Amino acid sequence: MKNRKGFTLMEMICVIAIIVFLSAVTLTSISQYVQKANDMRIGVDAHSAIVDEQQAVVNNYLTSTRATLPKQQTENYSIHPNAGNNDGNNGGNNGGGGAAPTEDNETEPPTEVTTEPTTEPTTEPTTEPTTEPTTEPTTEPAQGGKTVGNVTVDKFVTGDHEKGVVKVTGNGNTQILTLQTDAWNQAEFTIKKTGNSYTLTLPNNDKRYWMDGGKFPNLYCTYSYTLNADQRAYLKDVWGITLK
Repeated sequence: MKNRKGFTLMEMICVIAIIVFLSAVTLTSISQYVQKANDMRIGVDAHSAIVDEQQAVVNNYLTSTRATLPKQQTENYSIHPNAGNNDGNNGGNNGGGGAAPTEDNETEPPTEVTTEPTTEPTTEPTTEPTTEPTTEPTTEPAQGGKTVGNVTVDKFVTGDHEKGVVKVTGNGNTQILTLQTDAWNQAEFTIKKTGNSYTLTLPNNDKRYWMDGGKFPNLYCTYSYTLNADQRAYLKDVWGITLK
């Protein structure tokens, strides 16, 4: 008998190791391919969902437009064929159909009823009450031409938002004038005559800046001015104050 030799243990281990390695590589490749296929399927599903939504929006728009304008047109057109058929079918029995005149008579009266009540009540109450109360208070004449001591005021302001002299008081050669720029800003300015010169004393606050800085320099530190010709002309032109 001949001796038959089998595989040794090392050879079997090497073969098994090679098989295991090839199986691992194959499974890894297969799992990657499956993952890519799943990703592609998810992308295709998302794209198809977007396409379906867009198609649904288009379909809704088309159905809404078809449900509004064409429906009204078909309803308008459907009245006249029926009226014609009624005229044709009942013309011999009733002497001409009356379907069309009844529809015309039902549509005309509502237009006449709706137009007349809406125009007349709205125009009359809105014009008359608004014009009369607003014009009368503004026509009141302003007082002016008052002289106190050496100061003459050409015009006293009467409106809350007018700029000018509100009142003037004083005795002898010293007069106190109340000036305002609006309803919330009033201040007292003093004018005193000494010989042939006049001295204007401004309040020690922000109201002194009502005077023109070009005519009254150093307003930030000076509150009393001996008036020159330009300053007296400024008081007359801007504030209506005349000095004798």
